Amino acid sequence: MENLKEILMELEKSGRREAGFWLLGLREHAYFRLKDVSELLKSRKKAIKFFVMNGFWRGRRDEQSALYANCFLKAFEEVFDDMDLDDKNILKEYIGDLLKAYSKEVEGIGYRINPKDVEMIESVFRCFIMNHSNPVKYIVEEINEGRIKEILEELCRIRNWGNKLSSMLLRNIVLYFKLEKYLKEEDYVLFFPMDTHVKQMINLLWPESTKISDLNKLARFSVKKVREMKLSPLYVNIGLWLIHAKAPRIIEFLLQHRSKLWR
Repeated sequence: MENLKEILMELEKSGRREAGFWLLGLREHAYFRLKDVSELLKSRKKAIKFFVMNGFWRGRRDEQSALYANCFLKAFEEVFDDMDLDDKNILKEYIGDLLKAYSKEVEGIGYRINPKDVEMIESVFRCFIMNHSNPVKYIVEEINEGRIKEILEELCRIRNWGNKLSSMLLRNIVLYFKLEKYLKEEDYVLFFPMDTHVKQMINLLWPESTKISDLNKLARFSVKKVREMKLSPLYVNIGLWLIHAKAPRIIEFLLQHRSKLWR
């Protein structure tokens, strides 16, 4: 068990470092240039770009997701460069232009336009962004008020978004704005996105988890195990994904020495 705890502690450290790199990348990104992450709470334009950008991380390699996301960011800048986005009618009026500009950017880099991405962009604006003056600030306030299930359900209503992306966005916002201290024990499972990488790592570390087919129950199982060791499920979640997706040699090592983990 001590060996397993040491592995989880390293996963937490890896997750913490990776989240730090993500935040640094966001701050230095050409379409953000943030002096501080709090700028997302003050600038509606930057908050919208951050929010929609998260919708591209699904069903493909991270490198491809980043390319599609950058196409959106470039199109957004082109369409809304000098406009006052506090006027909701502006977004409604120019959403068509945004979708055309996005499609043009994707074609320009020689990639195929995924209809689900186009549907997602339009749904994000019509179902969420147009209802909130600043989507990031709204989510932070909802988390602070303990309305986490409600905001998760609202996010899941966005087309082609789903529970994984919604949970991932909430997890990252909690970490970027240091909101974990406001979470209750029962909240953690809502910030523990599940994908193939995370699931396979959980099955590797806890063989009994292979009997759990429901992803929500598997997330709850994992959070319980991590909390028993007084670690952060949010950072461990990132660490699980990171190691399985990016470090196959570590996976080989764990498979070879799995019988020793519980000594």
